[in-house]
Amino acid sequence: MENIFYDLEDEEKLVLYCIGALDNEPIKSKIKFQKMLFLVSTVFEGYIDILDFEPYAYGPYSETADSVVEDLLKLGLVTTVASRGTQYKLSEKGIEVLNELNPKNALMHIISHFKKMVNNMTDTELLVLIYTSFPEYTKNSVVWDDIKNKRHDIATRLLKKGIIDFKKALNVSGMDEAEFLKFVESKNIPIA
Repeated sequence: MENIFYDLEDEEKLVLYCIGALDNEPIKSKIKFQKMLFLVSTVFEGYIDILDFEPYAYGPYSETADSVVEDLLKLGLVTTVASRGTQYKLSEKGIEVLNELNPKNALMHIISHFKKMVNNMTDTELLVLIYTSFPEYTKNSVVWDDIKNKRHDIATRLLKKGIIDFKKALNVSGMDEAEFLKFVESKNIPIA
């Protein structure tokens, strides 16, 4: 195999890491792909600027990330999986390159955490979590007005799934604490 990994830019490596995490489990939609990269880039200094996320129709969007995944598709490192939407996973060549890159365990652990979290949410749940955590990205949203009234239901679903804790669920819900506590109890959701 040629040493293609020597020519990869940081953003290309990050996309490979994200797609290849969790034993190459596919990222289940383009929205999830963009939001996973966004969340990962907020944790690792420098990536938020490299990927240049902007408020867009469905939350944070990076044209760079779309460009990178298209380049990786052309290089044969990434493939799409036939399903109800576009899902990405690494090709055999992509897995070889990922193994050659040998990313740090701590980095892959964090990326895997985000991938598992993102893949276990519906697109709407993910968008509500992103919009309530990063309200500056509601600016150009075409869905926020429709989904913001569902915040309390989505917060309890995410709490029940164990994706977020009570404090984060309270923030997502937009309710005051006493009101949200009653709402959670009415749904028979245990609070850890």
